[in-house]
Amino acid sequence: SSQSETVKPKDKHAIPQLAPEEEHLREKWTRLLDMIKRNRLDTLKTFWTREGAALGGPDTPVPDWTEERGGTLLQVATHAGQEDIIHWLLEDMHADPTLDVPFRRASAAVADESGGESDSDARRLAPGGRRTAYDLARTKAVRNVFRRCAAAHPDWWDWLGTERGAGVPSVLSAEMEEGRDEKKKARRKG
Repeated sequence: SSQSETVKPKDKHAIPQLAPEEEHLREKWTRLLDMIKRNRLDTLKTFWTREGAALGGPDTPVPDWTEERGGTLLQVATHAGQEDIIHWLLEDMHADPTLDVPFRRASAAVADESGGESDSDARRLAPGGRRTAYDLARTKAVRNVFRRCAAAHPDWWDWLGTERGAGVPSVLSAEMEEGRDEKKKARRKG
């Protein structure tokens, strides 16, 4: 039995121990990413006010150990389909929509849940494999958040560019949405 006691401490040391600072930082990132995925915008805003500067700002790369599909908070929120958080990140935090999705993560995001590649994801893979947050959007509603921000703030980023820009195909202004809604009403009456 004394032999098994000496084995147990070795087993404990086989698991790499993180420094308390690293453990605390990982806990913050885990909480932050959880708030994004659960669409907890008010909680996220409070947390960001307190911890955002220590984490490095909205465009700081998400640590590799998280294994997230996206390299920035905007990319993670877009992949998760969180419209309100995407809007907050773009409008209030000025998150950069032109940043590339890291290649390793882009290829993981292209694969759908069954392990194959979906047509819509393959279609949005830009020449040379470059992808941005917009390319991670899986719904029209999420894509429209980017298009509305591009219409409201055309001077903030190269929204429409594909080589170094955000890759948003077109803007969506309030007037355009009103016109579209009027056409829908006319079709229903017709």
